[in-house]
Amino acid sequence: MTEHPPAVTPQTAEDRISVASNWQLVWWRFRKHRLALLSALVLLALYAVVLCPDFFSTQDPEATDARLAFIPVQRLHFFDGTRLSPWVPAVVGKRNPTTLRMEWRVDESRKIPVRFFVTGYSYRLLGVVPTRIHLVGAAAADGRDRLYLLGTDRLGRDVFSRVIVGARDILIVAPLATLLGTVLGTALGLIYLALLSRMVRSSMLDVLYQPFIVASRSKGLGERAIVYKHALRNALIPTITIIGISFAILIGGAVVVETIFNIPGVGRLIISAVLRRDYPVIQGVVLCVAGVYMLVNLLIDLSYLLIDPRVRYR
Repeated sequence: MTEHPPAVTPQTAEDRISVASNWQLVWWRFRKHRLALLSALVLLALYAVVLCPDFFSTQDPEATDARLAFIPVQRLHFFDGTRLSPWVPAVVGKRNPTTLRMEWRVDESRKIPVRFFVTGYSYRLLGVVPTRIHLVGAAAADGRDRLYLLGTDRLGRDVFSRVIVGARDILIVAPLATLLGTVLGTALGLIYLALLSRMVRSSMLDVLYQPFIVASRSKGLGERAIVYKHALRNALIPTITIIGISFAILIGGAVVVETIFNIPGVGRLIISAVLRRDYPVIQGVVLCVAGVYMLVNLLIDLSYLLIDPRVRYR
């Protein structure tokens, strides 16, 4: 029989790092960062709410009842004496004889037990499975005692449940808005990407053969420091100048992009104002765009001081 040599396994931390992939190195670094782990858990909890917000809601977020308007917040208590038993105080209402409106107040003398996985209003879990199970709710099944952890609004809608639904909408819209911004930014800036790349390349080729670069290499300076600390800073001056000039063209391109993609913005605003002959709006938008353009060019001129210390303004 042919004997196979035993597999070589890394024994030291240095050996593990040398054979680990980039994803493993990222994961090891991530696990050591407690704040990053806590943030990841919070993000996962928020997206769990996105997947099934009705499961975390205590009331139907769209149900309205003017009689239940402006119910105060029911403070959640986790201990009943020395025993772990969550509860909230009940709310009692009395009609105001002058305004004929119901006025609600918290009654600390009567406790409403809070239980997990209770029966409530019907909904579809993940939009597919019909169910009536909710994460938290009042222990009574007759529906007379309800939870209003954040009170109600002027239409009698449960604020806590509406916050849960609003968090779902925000967490869905935010990534889509980021993606849309990336697409629009790419559509606007893709034209100048090749131009700026060619300019940086030609400027770098000119700078890399300058005497001070040759002197830096002869002194033994590392190639990374030569390229990023010395050569690139000198090569960025003409490139940044072109970026400032191109900003005005990008603003004009925003008009076209917003019109094509039907996105509300400054571009569509000025187009609609021109079509309506709304001269005050046209003048205001033009002044704002001109002010932003002047500010960007001013910042670019001031950035020369940071990029190239030889530049001095008197």
